[in-house]
Amino acid sequence: MPLRMTENNGRIWVTSSYICPQPQKVTSNVIGIKIKTGVNNLKSNKISIYPNPTQTTLTVEGVTKGTIIQLKDVLGRQVIHTIATANKTVLHTAQLTAGNYLLILTTTDGEVMTEKVVKE
Repeated sequence: MPLRMTENNGRIWVTSSYICPQPQKVTSNVIGIKIKTGVNNLKSNKISIYPNPTQTTLTVEGVTKGTIIQLKDVLGRQVIHTIATANKTVLHTAQLTAGNYLLILTTTDGEVMTEKVVKE
């Protein structure tokens, strides 16, 4: 079965066809797949994360309501989790130990942005 892959509107289409003596007209099977990459799509939305490095607070500005905001330590443990209720969210980081963290923003559409954050 020959397979053909085409891209259209951010979707990958995989089409299979086969030769069949009967019937003379054959319909191909088509599967549409939307692939999300690890690209930081949210950066185009002018999101600001400051101050970085941080000491007592970390501000996330430019997110949409409903965006999931997570801060994880280097072992992958979630240390802060909240959902944005406005364009600007302030995370309290004073209780965190000094080190590197990963800020993960996930929109209601499933777009994900990650950013390294340093706690002094």
